[in-house]
Amino acid sequence: MTRRSQAQADIGDQRDEKRQKVEEMEAEAAKTEMHQPQPVIVFENAFPDASGPQLKLRWLRKILLDAAEDTQQTDVRQELLANSRFLKALCVPLETRMCIFRSHFRAIMASKVGAHYGLMVSSVPSRGQSIRGRAARGEASCASDAAIERLEKLFEHSRYMYPVDSTGNFKNNKPYAHPIFVDGLAEFLFASRRPFIMKHAAAFEVEWQGDRRTEVPAPLLALLATAVYAALLDYKNRLIINKKPADFSADAFAETYGGHLKALQEVERAKPRAYHQMLEDMFQQAQCGRRATSTDAVAADILEGLDLDMLPEDD
Repeated sequence: MTRRSQAQADIGDQRDEKRQKVEEMEAEAAKTEMHQPQPVIVFENAFPDASGPQLKLRWLRKILLDAAEDTQQTDVRQELLANSRFLKALCVPLETRMCIFRSHFRAIMASKVGAHYGLMVSSVPSRGQSIRGRAARGEASCASDAAIERLEKLFEHSRYMYPVDSTGNFKNNKPYAHPIFVDGLAEFLFASRRPFIMKHAAAFEVEWQGDRRTEVPAPLLALLATAVYAALLDYKNRLIINKKPADFSADAFAETYGGHLKALQEVERAKPRAYHQMLEDMFQQAQCGRRATSTDAVAADILEGLDLDMLPEDD
């Protein structure tokens, strides 16, 4: 073998070794937290893939680099910085798990909207049917019409995030206080076999005005609100045209998510004390597994439905 041939063979061997090393790193990374986007979705941005291809790649790269640093995988981190093919290879399973994790929230809320919003689940057409199809056969349901009307009201000004009083009016001074949010939080944070809170409890702790407290992160609350919106939209589409649910993707719902996040930021700016109290109360109520009540809250609920003016006057 000539020197030139030997040199080419050596280069080929080095490439093979490099390729094998990269493949081993990919396999090792897959076994660790490298492909676990849950903390980013819950605490930072639920739709980091909402931007264009370049910004999305930056977000995914940041997630992977942070994960490599947290898991002390120095070789993987260096390869991510130097090898674009390696980066893109690790982004594929990361994006897949991101979609699966987000869909979990949608599934949680989809199981609750019927009962929480009085939409009469029994009136939903079975698969292959729709309100229009039943109407054509003279089978239109008044119950379904009422559900559609109810849904339209919920979508106006995002009223689905407000609780209602005893007369059915929305309490628009209590954003995100509808019981469905605490119900969904309780299931996500505490009800599973491996509760999310067990591994990430410290990340829920914040400091405000020198006070250490545990709060629901705004990105998580915005994601839950977006999941409620998506579930209600699916419900409406199925009632009217039996349309299949849209993917819970950035393309379909990032705008709604961004709107809720911006609204929460405005509440924090305008009423910081009420904002932090709201998030702290929600966490405590979810931890209890139900909406917390107090003597004052019960009394207020009773008095709200009581017409004091109609009581007899004192003698």
